[in-house]
Amino acid sequence: MGRPKLYKTTEELQEAKRVHRWVYYTRHKNKISTKMKARYRAQNPVSDKTSMTPKPVVSRCHLSEKKSPNHYLGGPPHETLDTLYTGYLETRCSDDIRDVMGIVQEILQELKEIEDSMSGGRATDRRYTNAQDDTKQAADVLLALEDLFSCAMELPST
Repeated sequence: MGRPKLYKTTEELQEAKRVHRWVYYTRHKNKISTKMKARYRAQNPVSDKTSMTPKPVVSRCHLSEKKSPNHYLGGPPHETLDTLYTGYLETRCSDDIRDVMGIVQEILQELKEIEDSMSGGRATDRRYTNAQDDTKQAADVLLALEDLFSCAMELPST
């Protein structure tokens, strides 16, 4: 004998699917927003002036390769922040800062997950210590990006 049906009508099934989609969206909102912004910008390029400003290189590789956040930012964090700020001063468009903030948030979340998975009784392990250092560095970069974004929003627009 089979199990009883969960949904008796098509309306119940549609409602359950809608709830599932909403739960997934709320859990992955940052990732979905970042992906949609990148797709939109690829289809709708901005004027030539913004394309002349240097873009920070932010990689979306998986952190399981155990590389430092500098690798994913394309260099030292201060260079990425300088590039973002000069780009903002030239264009007065804060979209690049927002995109990098979203990516750094994803990197920070992955680093925290890696650190949590390594914390099983090996608090003195060198890899665990490196993971803690990388997590702290990513958190510091995120704080600096948030400060940069706040300062950019306070500047008068021309």
